[in-house]
Amino acid sequence: MPHLHRKATTKEAVEPNEFDSSKLFNFSYAVVPCERRLESPSLTFPPSLASFKKRSQVGIAFLALKLSHSNRHENLTALRDSFSAEPSVRMLMRQMSKKKWIAVALLCAACAHGQIRYVKLPPEKIAQRLEAAADNQAERGAYLRTQFQTAGCMAPNLKDEVVPHQKLPNIVCVIPGKTARKIVVGAHYDFVADGRGIVDNWSGAALLPSFVESLKDQPREHTFVFIAFTGEERGMLGSKSYVSQLSNEQRKEIDAMVNLDTLGLSTTKVWASDSSTPLVKALFSVASMINSPLAVMNVDGMGQSDNDTFRVAKIPEICVHSVTQDTMHVIHSHNDQLSAIRRDDYYESYRLMAAYLASIDASFTQSPGVTPDQTTK
Repeated sequence: MPHLHRKATTKEAVEPNEFDSSKLFNFSYAVVPCERRLESPSLTFPPSLASFKKRSQVGIAFLALKLSHSNRHENLTALRDSFSAEPSVRMLMRQMSKKKWIAVALLCAACAHGQIRYVKLPPEKIAQRLEAAADNQAERGAYLRTQFQTAGCMAPNLKDEVVPHQKLPNIVCVIPGKTARKIVVGAHYDFVADGRGIVDNWSGAALLPSFVESLKDQPREHTFVFIAFTGEERGMLGSKSYVSQLSNEQRKEIDAMVNLDTLGLSTTKVWASDSSTPLVKALFSVASMINSPLAVMNVDGMGQSDNDTFRVAKIPEICVHSVTQDTMHVIHSHNDQLSAIRRDDYYESYRLMAAYLASIDASFTQSPGVTPDQTTK
């Protein structure tokens, strides 16, 4: 994470169950009904929903239940219009655009169908990769290649991509999906001279092979592209090189870019002001579903990260980190050591992001009339 020596502008960290969804994230509770796996032979409101405190929760639960019994590829606009007789549904739909409504409802429907599937690796394996950090960048790159192979990513799906003006390449692992639609998951593996660069950003890069292991054994709608970027600390050179080589059509095929930068200093944080709103809302939904702590922490003023390269190219992106006002001193300093990582928080970030990647694969697909909002931040 490039660091500018200015005080960051932050938003008060709020846990998901305390988040005021009326201010920004209208759907932070959306998949709670799905977590309970509601089942009903009829398409009416189940009695168990009568005690919900928020009518909007009832509405989204009803929509998810309807969608779980419907054909995913039918005319979703017509299906949406057919729900308008329900007062709580009308209230909910007034709060969101058609695209956002469909995206979040499909997330719930995917949950109801049991489509959010992934392999959760044990804490010991996540810790082993974190602790394997070499003291130079070339050795870190070599280790990542070996771990991608161990996870099941082999040539030609595993390759190095040369980056101009960089000695080290981007390391790219592709897990083919059913379609050409793509989800890019990135983390830079270069680091500055001060400290060991464990937090910034071996903490993110070391998780990439683990996500491959978590996702590869289930059929995926999207093709996943995992990239260990080089040159982030020198101005996002690796991500700029990668995006510059994409044609306009290839850019349009990317439904999401998920950036992992500086994890393990605290519980999971999202840089909401620097991320695409639908992806942020989906992350809060998944956090609520699996009861994982998540908070908004905008670190405007600390510089940029690789997701910004994708944002400039009008590709939906999200940046996940762990920085707080109390831990900013660790970045780009001698304090950036393995001892700075809070192991339980780090593993919880892995668990949340593995579930998140599986969920957006199931929900952010290009069904007729369904496209993620690429312009709304």
